[in-house]
Amino acid sequence: MYLCSCKGLTDSDIRELAGKLALSGSPSVESLLRVLQLSSDDACGLCAEAPEQFIELAVEQWGLLRVEYEDYRLDQ
Repeated sequence: MYLCSCKGLTDSDIRELAGKLALSGSPSVESLLRVLQLSSDDACGLCAEAPEQFIELAVEQWGLLRVEYEDYRLDQ
């Protein structure tokens, strides 16, 4: 399912990215958002305003992989 049409990101893409971040040793919400570049010039901005869907998928994937991650939330 597409989560971001301007970047062409699907839920599978987010899960794959979360897995790669876990393997690289830097699973964190901050690193996820940095890699996604949701606020870049080629993004429409809607996904950057509500990144929770990306965060929840990544956190779910990290839980399945049983890796510890930094749970930096934008609203905290």
